[in-house]
This record gives sequence, structure tokens and C-alpha cells, in this order.
Amino acid sequence: MEVKLSRRQVQLLNYIRQYITRKGFSPSLGEIGAAFGLRSPSTIHEHLEPLFKAGVLKRERGAKIFEVVDKQIAVLPETVTIPIMGFVALGQALIPNPKEESMIVPVTEVPQDRNLFCLRVRGRGFVTEGLLDGDYLILGQAMEVFDGATAVALLNNGTAVVKKVYREETRARLMSIVSDDPPIFVKRAKIQGEVLMVIRKLSLL
Repeated sequence: MEVKLSRRQVQLLNYIRQYITRKGFSPSLGEIGAAFGLRSPSTIHEHLEPLFKAGVLKRERGAKIFEVVDKQIAVLPETVTIPIMGFVALGQALIPNPKEESMIVPVTEVPQDRNLFCLRVRGRGFVTEGLLDGDYLILGQAMEVFDGATAVALLNNGTAVVKKVYREETRARLMSIVSDDPPIFVKRAKIQGEVLMVIRKLSLL
């Protein structure tokens, strides 16, 4: 059976395997920590625990010797953890998230030079924008965006919208993403972030 590990976990497993091959015994926790920049024993154990659970690393209770178990390994894509900061709902201001939640996204799917955060769509008010209740918007923090970029912006009354933004001489024009709804004109669009990705989790019936 194929075991799925992150690239970091594969590197850790290979280090232990190669160490045992060279020296005939397994590395100490201190040596593992030094090799991977891990300082505290608890942090080292946190990195080893997934290898034990996957069955690719074994250690007898109370023993200090590791045993590497040969299994077919698939390397998972590297991921980035993005905080879910709140909710966006039609006709309302942005709603803060009372919980500490996050989305895990493949690192190849998002730019690495942006501060990222996530907002979740609440309700069916954005159906005309192609957004459904429960959709996750991955945003890059921004106060300005290029013309035609999709952004979460606040209107003059503080309510949040998800629109394409266009700059005009004395105002901003906010256009629907997918529909022919008339534009909204505001003196200044208070940009909260540029929408980079929409993630939709489908429920199985």
C-alpha cells in the first residue's frame, strides 16, 4: 500500500535511513534536530510522529533505536496554511471569524510573494457573482489592485462586495464578475484584498 508523505517527511526519513546505513545505528534526537534546524525535543517528536503513524519508521517502546520500514512512498505537494479571517455576506460588513481556522492549499497554487488570507462566503447573496454559500475566497492583502482584478471591497456604507474593480478619473467602477448587473460607482473603493482563488467543497449526497 502506498504511503503519502510530504517532501519534508521524506527528507527526514531518508536522513535516518542513510545515517543507519553509514554508522550501523540510528541518529539521536539531538542529531536529527541539528540536521533539520529543530531545537526542542517536543518539536522533533512532532516531526517524527507522522512517520511512525505511516508505518515507515518503527521504534520499540523505551528504545532509542529507529527502524526504517521499506514502503512505496508518494510525495505530497508542499502546502501553505492560510488563515480563515472571516465571512463575507451580501449587504453586510465583513464578519470576523470567532474561531482559529485555516485552509491548506498546495504551494504551487498560490503566489509566494503575497500575504494571504481567506474569507468564506455566507449565504446565497453572491450567486449572481458565481459564488455559492460556503465557498472559500483566497485573497492577497492589497489596498490597490490593477484594473479588472477581482477584489473584496467595502462600499461607503461599510458593506462588503466581491467585484471587478476599474479606476476612473474621480471614482471607482465596481463590476459584476459574471453577470450583466449594472455597475456600482463609489468615490473610492476600500480594497480589502485581491481574490486569487475560489475553493468550493462539494458535499456527497
